[in-house]
Amino acid sequence: MEFGYFVQGLTASFAPYTFFMMVVSSIAGIVIGALPGMTGSMGIILILPFLYYMPKDVALLMMAGVFCGANFGGAISAILINTPGTPSASATVLDGYQMTRQGKAGKALGMSMVASFVGGIFSSICLLLIAPELAKFALQFQAADYFSLSIFGLSIMASASGRSILKGLISGWMGLLFSTVGIDSIVGVERFTFGIVELGSGFNLLPVLIGVFAVGQFLEESEARKGEYEIIKQELTGIWPTWAELRSVWVALVVGCIVGIVIGVMPGAGGAIACFMAYNEARRWSKHKEQFGKGSLEGVAAPECANNATTGGDMVPMLTLGVPGDVVTAVMLGALMHKAGPPPVRGAAGAGVHAPRRLHHDADHDARARHVVDIRIGPDPVHPQQHPSETSCMKLA
Repeated sequence: MEFGYFVQGLTASFAPYTFFMMVVSSIAGIVIGALPGMTGSMGIILILPFLYYMPKDVALLMMAGVFCGANFGGAISAILINTPGTPSASATVLDGYQMTRQGKAGKALGMSMVASFVGGIFSSICLLLIAPELAKFALQFQAADYFSLSIFGLSIMASASGRSILKGLISGWMGLLFSTVGIDSIVGVERFTFGIVELGSGFNLLPVLIGVFAVGQFLEESEARKGEYEIIKQELTGIWPTWAELRSVWVALVVGCIVGIVIGVMPGAGGAIACFMAYNEARRWSKHKEQFGKGSLEGVAAPECANNATTGGDMVPMLTLGVPGDVVTAVMLGALMHKAGPPPVRGAAGAGVHAPRRLHHDADHDARARHVVDIRIGPDPVHPQQHPSETSCMKLA
């Protein structure tokens, strides 16, 4: 990392206008993430028309603000109403809502905020210092590695189901059954669509999560109780965790950081996978395994730290290889292509190889654009047998 570029970026980030827009986008991301059914990618799409008229550095910081804010905002609804706002907050439900039922919603929100901060800072440092090395690591993953990761993810069902392993296996097999709906990615054959065009793309993860958690909570609350409802008094004081509580969850924070950055650099993976894997590993390394699922601070800290650690990890393949890490970074890559062209392909893919860039919007943009069009229309008068596209490439080089 060039220290001069770091200072320039830091100076630009703390400019009054840039810093203000970054704060506004972060707040907007938190609000969007807290709404069940909304995701970080939807938030970036909503602000995308405004980004076209902003400088590139401001647009990038606003997209990053919405991305990180939505990851934290998903924990708010997961903790308070037992419904994850985003897929990356699905594991936070397991202990966060139990703390709410115990009157500790404020403590759960405070811990999720601290864990999100730790995971975000760790992933940002990794993105700054070791992004090329992480890109080389990501390129080493082959089909067998992704298959092993899938099997490892399925093994989490046994540990996360608690005492009722049978219920965990049943829910896991139901998830596998839902994943078979849609067009097969290998042979392109429709499976279980029953002639319904909308089922061709399969079930989206977020509606399934909302159905699993929200509908279950709705059925539980609507059960006949002769008009009696459970009233839980929440403690809004002492939201921030104490030093003793932070020392008790430091292992979970370390696990969340490592799992989040590793899963993040893998193209196609994301926070939804990282949060469950971090939850499982934090439980494995915890000295109080019996408290998981009953309102454990470690059960809140690990998934929240992991899903925010994936933010920097997701940007590693996007900024170094031009390959989006997940849906959110795919939208960000499209916006970057509009502003300044896709990122250069560096490091593991070959030094000095750059993706094609769009022309900058400067004074002679129209003249150069017409020049390029004229070159591509007809063959080269010197080499008329050559293809026009090849001729244009030679001239532009």
